Amino acid sequence: MTLYLMRHAEAGSADGRRWPDDRLRPLSARGHREHAVMARALRRMGVRFDRVLTSPLVRARQTAEITAKAYGGRIPLEETDALGDEARTKDLLKVLRGLPRRAAVVAVGHEPFLSKALAALVSPDGSAHVQMRKSGVAALEFEGRPKRGRGTLLFHLRPREVLALARGGA
Repeated sequence: MTLYLMRHAEAGSADGRRWPDDRLRPLSARGHREHAVMARALRRMGVRFDRVLTSPLVRARQTAEITAKAYGGRIPLEETDALGDEARTKDLLKVLRGLPRRAAVVAVGHEPFLSKALAALVSPDGSAHVQMRKSGVAALEFEGRPKRGRGTLLFHLRPREVLALARGGA
């Protein structure tokens, strides 16, 4: 299995007056624009997937929608609490283990969960230090079923690095 962990795009600051339920906070206009460029760059780089898992929070779902659209919009989104605001690595692993072994999956979620999950998936004791940036993406590969500490990190890129690679720079 190939797993692409992706942090949601820029959503602006939390504002209890505008979004009393922070789960409903959407992407900012800047987040929409920047992530659309980012998703197209990933496609030009040759990143391919056949499933999109997303947190049910609005900003993550919008990021997943933008990503799917950059790939022609034919891949349906699958919401899962295993990527939500109370996500746990064991719950994500349970979802991933239910998918085909050869699946290529984009999983869109939030911090600090994604950084912790990435560390746990590549480091047997979870001690790796990782920081996922907004719209950042990390790719892991698993031989067999996904397990803690068994993922091989293929890459971990911030948006500016993806854009440079897609342009032929860096």
